[in-house]
Amino acid sequence: MKHLSKLTWAVIAMMGFFTACSNVEDDDLLGEKPGTENPGDNGNGGNTATGEGSFEKPYSIAAVLDFNPQSTTDAVKTGVWAQGFVVGYYNNTTKTVEQAAPFTKDENIMIAASASETNSEKMICIQLPFGDIRTALGLATTEANFGKEVKVFGDVLKYNTFPGIKNTVAYWDIAANAGVMPPVGGDFDVAEMNIAALRAMYNDSDVTLTDDKKITGVVISDLVGGNSTSLKGMVIAATDNSCGIDLYLDQNNTNYNVGDKIEILLKDAVLSAYEGTIQLKPALINTKKVGTATITPKVITIKELNENVMNLAATLVTVTGVIESTYTTWGGTSHQSHKIVSGENSVETFVSKYAKFKSEALPTGEKAFTGIVKAHKKSGSTTVTTQVNIRNLDDIK
Repeated sequence: MKHLSKLTWAVIAMMGFFTACSNVEDDDLLGEKPGTENPGDNGNGGNTATGEGSFEKPYSIAAVLDFNPQSTTDAVKTGVWAQGFVVGYYNNTTKTVEQAAPFTKDENIMIAASASETNSEKMICIQLPFGDIRTALGLATTEANFGKEVKVFGDVLKYNTFPGIKNTVAYWDIAANAGVMPPVGGDFDVAEMNIAALRAMYNDSDVTLTDDKKITGVVISDLVGGNSTSLKGMVIAATDNSCGIDLYLDQNNTNYNVGDKIEILLKDAVLSAYEGTIQLKPALINTKKVGTATITPKVITIKELNENVMNLAATLVTVTGVIESTYTTWGGTSHQSHKIVSGENSVETFVSKYAKFKSEALPTGEKAFTGIVKAHKKSGSTTVTTQVNIRNLDDIK
C-alpha cells in the first residue's frame, strides 16, 4: 500500500470535518496523522472515549457494541471508521469464532479492544467484500494479520449475528501506517432521470454524458453468487422492474449486492454497447448506496421473452422450462451455457467459470428459473441471442 501525500491528508482532514457524526468544536478537530501516537490509546480500539467515527477519532469497539444494531440492512451509522485488533473470523459453517490457525476463510474478521480477547461478546464482525480489502485483511490469505490493530471504514450493521461493520470500503493498518482510504465522489444533489430515458440516449455509438444528473436503481446482480465474467460488471433495474441497464465500472465492485438501492452520477460517464447490450460506464466513486429494495421479477413465457428481449434486457424475469445441456453441472473450468426449454421455445442460460455454484448438478424436470435478461448481438449480425442468467441456486424453484 502507498503512503498518502500531505495534500491527501489535508483533504481527509476536511472530509472528517464535514462527515463527523455530530457537531464538534474547533479543538475537537485536532487529531493525529496515521502512525503518530494517539494520547488516548489504551488498547480499547484506539481511544479512551467512544470516538466520533472519523479517521482521527474512530469508534471504539465499545461504541460499536453500544450501538447494538438489530438490522442487517438498515445501518445505525453509515460511512464511519472503527478501530480494534484482529482476533479471528466467524465461521458460518460451524457458527463459531475461529481464533487459531490454520484459518480457512477470508469473508470476514472479528476485531476486539485487545489482541488477547477471547470473549466473542466483546468482539465485532467486519465484512470483507471481494477485492483488495479482503486480500489485505483476510486471515486465510495472510495469517500474520492475526493480532494486528486496524481501522475499518463502512456502515454499522448487524453482521453474522454480531454488531459489526458491513459495506467495508477502506482500512488502515496501524503498525504499517498504510491502507486504503474511502473513495471520494461527486455531488449527488442533482436532478434525476429515469433509466428508460438514459437508455434512449444511445444511438449505435458511444455517448459521453455531460449533464449534472443521476439515475437511481436497484442492484439485481449477485456479487456473492459470482455468475459474472468481471467484478467490474453489475446490473441495476428500476424499482418497478420496468427497465434496467448493465454497468461496467472503472474498478471492481466489492460492495454492492442484490437489493442495494444506489444512485449513479451520470456526468462524464459513457453510454456504450457490448455485443448489442447497452451499458453505462461510470466511475465507482460516483455511485452511492441510498437504501435497499426488493425487485419483483416479471413472470413471462419463454416465447414472450424472445419476442421482447430488447425491451426486457437488464430486468429480472421468471420463466418455466426444463434444462437441456451437454453438461451435467452448471459450470466448470470455462464458461458454459445451457438451454431452458418449454415446448418449441428455448432460451440460453449462461454460467461463468467464476460462479460459486458451478460444481452443482443441473436440475431435472420442469423448474421456474429467475434470472437477469441479456440480449447479445455480435457485430455485423442481425441475430439476437436471448439469455436468462440465474444469480445463485435460490433462483430455481
